[in-house]
Amino acid sequence: MLKSACNFSDGTTDQDSEENQDYLCGTDVSLQWLLQILLDKFNHELTEEPQWIVERLNRPKWDEPATSTVLRVTFGWEEEHMPRSVIVKTPASKDIRDDEVAKYHYVMFKRECNIYDWTKNHRSLPSPAIYHIKRHAKDYNNVVVMEDASERGVQQDANKGLSVDAVRDLLRRLATLHTVSMKVNGWTTMVSDLPNSYYSSLVSNFNEMMNFFEHQDVDHSRFVETAKYFSSDYLKLTSTEAAALFPPKVFVHGEPYASNVFLLNDTDDKVGCVIDWTGGHAGCYGEDIAKAICWNLSMKVTATKNKADIEPMIERAKGLIQNAYTMSKLDEESI
Repeated sequence: MLKSACNFSDGTTDQDSEENQDYLCGTDVSLQWLLQILLDKFNHELTEEPQWIVERLNRPKWDEPATSTVLRVTFGWEEEHMPRSVIVKTPASKDIRDDEVAKYHYVMFKRECNIYDWTKNHRSLPSPAIYHIKRHAKDYNNVVVMEDASERGVQQDANKGLSVDAVRDLLRRLATLHTVSMKVNGWTTMVSDLPNSYYSSLVSNFNEMMNFFEHQDVDHSRFVETAKYFSSDYLKLTSTEAAALFPPKVFVHGEPYASNVFLLNDTDDKVGCVIDWTGGHAGCYGEDIAKAICWNLSMKVTATKNKADIEPMIERAKGLIQNAYTMSKLDEESI
């Protein structure tokens, strides 16, 4: 829907006036609150009322309640320094939080807020820019306002995966994440361990995806090969104990799949942003390396280019981490 916001020409809003609030898609987040956040963040004053449009990016199945809401809000302002659109994420409304699934998503959302509290301070990380994190308060739920990665990149398709060159660049960006996490360890007290329900949810989502692909005329061979590893116990063991066997322990993104990767506009292989940091955790860097390669490259590519591209890719990723582990200077231009 297309609307005009209230008059911000004098730089003020009556946020205490309930009747003047435009709430976004049934959430506790109002347009007026969001606008004021962006005006403060970018030190901007409006000279005229902006046009805006809101769209919901995640939609639950028809027979399931929504456990969270992800919105894209696009504005019609002309100022180049203002974001053309932003992403707003908020957990489920209060009246359905008693549901166990809703509780799980609420816990995971709070973990994501803590992760973004750390990533927002390190611009070299491939995470989206964070404009605002609002904790639970009397008037509003938890909410994160962040960069819309689609402004500078194209989201990739999980079914199509990534090219070898794109995976190589993804490993470069993940190596930067692992390196920063080793040299700046404040995140270890901010990011809690993943709950057991996370691994159960991951397996359930994987099984649903496999069931969908089995009824479609698409090549999903790489998912068939990895299916045997999708058990809650195996996934938890890999995430929690691998770093003890293969140190160092680093911050792991955990889900570097193609659908979470945005390649920069006008490029075919340069990673601009990686989204969905909900599953981030302390672990072994090899987890990200393995997932980035096995989940994003087709069986045909890994079979034909294994010696020429894949193995050097793994060695390079390992070398980057080893350089950081010995505290030698990381030369990002040589990655």
